[in-house]
Amino acid sequence: NARTVAGGVTALGGTVPAARFLGTGTANSNVAIIHEPKGQIIVTRTTGPETMIVDNFTVEGGNGAKQIRNDRVLDFRIGGTLRVGANQAEGTYVGTFEVIVDYR
Repeated sequence: NARTVAGGVTALGGTVPAARFLGTGTANSNVAIIHEPKGQIIVTRTTGPETMIVDNFTVEGGNGAKQIRNDRVLDFRIGGTLRVGANQAEGTYVGTFEVIVDYR
């Protein structure tokens, strides 16, 4: 849930959380979190053709290996780097990426 800016980008107020995923499973089971694609995704402005790239995805806690808690809840976040271009158009940008939970 950290945010940094560089290269002339101005951060607006508020909190910018990483994508959060919740699930259930067998208590104390180990799972692997796999996100696809490994490289980058493109997000597109909902009211126009403008795009940005999201890359450098990271799974909370490191390598993606997680253990389901005693209360059977799997709770993790995935973050990344949003590449904002010069004179980027304001708006809502959307895109998708796949998250696979591999129960070992």
